[in-house]
Amino acid sequence: ATGDWHTVGNWSGCGGILPQAADAVVIPTSAVITLSGNATVTSITLNDPTGGSNGITLSGNTLTVSGATTYAGTAGANNSTIAVGTGTFSTGTLAITDGAGTGNMVLNVSTGTITVTGDVSGTWTEAADVQFTSTGDSDMNFGGHFPSGGTLDGAGGTITFNGTTQNIGAYTTYNNLTISASGTKTLLGTTTVGGILTISAGTLATNTQTFTVTGASNITGTITFGTGTKTFTGNVTLNSGAVWNETGAAVVPFAGNLTNNATNFTASTGLHSMTGATKVMSGSTATVTP
Repeated sequence: ATGDWHTVGNWSGCGGILPQAADAVVIPTSAVITLSGNATVTSITLNDPTGGSNGITLSGNTLTVSGATTYAGTAGANNSTIAVGTGTFSTGTLAITDGAGTGNMVLNVSTGTITVTGDVSGTWTEAADVQFTSTGDSDMNFGGHFPSGGTLDGAGGTITFNGTTQNIGAYTTYNNLTISASGTKTLLGTTTVGGILTISAGTLATNTQTFTVTGASNITGTITFGTGTKTFTGNVTLNSGAVWNETGAAVVPFAGNLTNNATNFTASTGLHSMTGATKVMSGSTATVTP
């Protein structure tokens, strides 16, 4: 297939009609498909781009994949791209293979929405080749594991982890990060949130990882700390229902105000500091550091 998704003549193996909800779609090498309307299928595979770049452009439309979306890059030196733009893309799982010498495997969005209800997985040979890119006020939602080892350009938008037990990839390029739904989301390595951290439900387990939040932090769920440095540059607000639990001697520098209305606040013997001029500590819960 190549050209417009909604042109019947661009497809083979569909019985003279467009791909239907029960169909498995394959995008061959050199084919770039553009949606001129919404579409729903069971699975999508972007074949190894050996003969030329391939991909799908949503053009403001909605593409729903009930099962797996697969990037099958093994040897092709060209790129495979799903360009969400201002559209909406949802898939059950996302599997990306990036073999040595392949081109870029790209999932990008501007002000649209990406939802992966299950795991993001795959074999990633070169971090620069596996790209998750947001250039505007987008929403990326992940319900399963999100591995380290790719390239995350979160210059715009919000990434939400809304599953139960999830691993969160180690990237220093998150913009806004939201933790929602019950269960524990665990950092896999050094992580930086350049925008706003929101924990509306569930638990963010920072463990021993270095963790930095540049913007404000708004916490109603639970955040746990092992050892390591946890830096909060913006204001931190612990709402009623929040749990702040330091299980190890974490080093916690605050550079903004702290409002503590948490249901439970447990600090460790690690160094806690407040820097900058005229900082305010307030709230109904005692902020006690041993």
